[in-house]
Amino acid sequence: MAAAIYGGSRCGWWSKNMQTTIKNTPFSKVEVQDLDHHVQSATAFSPDENPDPTSDLTSTADSTSARTSTSVRRSIAIPCSKSYAQRAILAAALADGESHLQGYSPCGDNESAIALAESLGASIERHGDSLTVKGIAARPQSLKLDSVHVGESGFLTRMTIPLMAVLNSKPVTVTGEKTLVGRPLKGAAEAMAAFGSELRNASDDSALAKATGPDKDPKCGWWSKNLQTTVKNTPFLKVEVQDLDHHVQSATASAPNADLEFAPDTNSTPTAPLTVPLTIESPLAPGEATVSGYDGSQIISGLLAALPLLSEDSLIHVRNPRSVPYLLVTLDSLSHFGILTNSITSDGNIDFEITGRQRYKASDFRIEGDWSSAANFLVAGAIFGSADIEGLDLGSLQADSAILEILVDAGATVLQTEEGPVHVQKAPLRAFEADCNDSPDIFPIVAVLAAFCEGVSAIRGTGRLAGKESDRAAAILDMLQQMGVKAIIEKDTMYIEGHSLASRLVSGSLLKGGSYTSGHDHRMVMALKVASLGADSPIIIDDTDCVSKSFPTFLKLFESFLYF
Repeated sequence: MAAAIYGGSRCGWWSKNMQTTIKNTPFSKVEVQDLDHHVQSATAFSPDENPDPTSDLTSTADSTSARTSTSVRRSIAIPCSKSYAQRAILAAALADGESHLQGYSPCGDNESAIALAESLGASIERHGDSLTVKGIAARPQSLKLDSVHVGESGFLTRMTIPLMAVLNSKPVTVTGEKTLVGRPLKGAAEAMAAFGSELRNASDDSALAKATGPDKDPKCGWWSKNLQTTVKNTPFLKVEVQDLDHHVQSATASAPNADLEFAPDTNSTPTAPLTVPLTIESPLAPGEATVSGYDGSQIISGLLAALPLLSEDSLIHVRNPRSVPYLLVTLDSLSHFGILTNSITSDGNIDFEITGRQRYKASDFRIEGDWSSAANFLVAGAIFGSADIEGLDLGSLQADSAILEILVDAGATVLQTEEGPVHVQKAPLRAFEADCNDSPDIFPIVAVLAAFCEGVSAIRGTGRLAGKESDRAAAILDMLQQMGVKAIIEKDTMYIEGHSLASRLVSGSLLKGGSYTSGHDHRMVMALKVASLGADSPIIIDDTDCVSKSFPTFLKLFESFLYF
């Protein structure tokens, strides 16, 4: 079986030599000649065989005893990717016909996507891990809803805003719940205003950003004829992108450009933060506009999903793009349901050429496993033993697959097989540098990894964490400092002084147990659970139920993952 092994000092992830070897080649196709030797070496690190997996398990869902003598070696089936699941559910709901989604697993955000799809008129049936979705054959102005509910999902919110600005025939309110309510939606009002749509907080009478895009008439009523014809004489680039993955990956390598700043028109700057609940006051219009990607990719994903439905073509110039892999996931998901968009990259920026008059088509689609969920178990295996994670796509576009690169840079051994699980093996861990601007969801668990790596690690991307379920940068810093780990934030980087597990055992400097807060953040709960394996006493978490947002079976799987 073809496989790739990376680990220790033998090779680096995306090293110069590797790049010349696997350029334009999926990772799963890389052949290693001495596979047997490496696997035998990895086996030497493995714990004793045939242990009792239930002996001495003392932790509960709210407290975890220190397991400093614990070895970890379990095969875990990871739930489906929330990023792919939500996009596929919405696309299937908008399609004409019956779609079949395989590999579905429920969580709070996925269930919110199903509830939203049903509120739009789609019919959804469940059959084990499959969903059968009968779509609504979506057309502009085909809905007459007063409000839609997006649960606690920030992504679902930003996808829904542009879609409802196209599909609904009158102003509509977007509502949410829990940590989503009151969470700032940075950049959303400006991006929508660039295409003629005004948003306001539901409790406010004034629009947050005036529709000042090209040829937009802010006096126009909902879905006026003038707005429909704004791009009639607009020239478009006719560049055909043959290799979308290559172009966008190239953008990721050079973006964001530190010297490039995007300054929106001062007339379009919101006077107050946009939050849920909010009201979409006017429709989305086709056209050509420049939007900032500095605040993330989600609202741009919404535009990519909505603008193709309009009667004219559109062109989005994205400056300072962030989370580019998530845009790739959006384009990939939409393409399976008949929505095609060209992508052109230049100087670290991205232009999206969108053909109008497109319609969603029914499709059979398999939802791949979730790398952000897998990251917690992969890190646990790298620090405390080993891990085998099933259901992951080695060629995935998910940004959080970067966890493998980070683990290898830290010195862990990683084995990837073409059809089998991803295997991570404990090895002496060293300090590393990582950029989590594109993968903020794995920042908490990467910080825990750094606490067990000898030296000072640097993790970039703290600025991307403020708009999450908690103020995640502050929450991570507080967690580490409470555990006795030296950590600081300077500009956009968190610096963490780590020590190996062996060093902590010898010096008696295990992480400090006690009572910790999750901030109602599911990612923080998972990071705290992994950290608890190297703590000197139980770690008690005030709220673990919030993991249901993305991974409701996490606590149960985490306990089954351990043995003494």
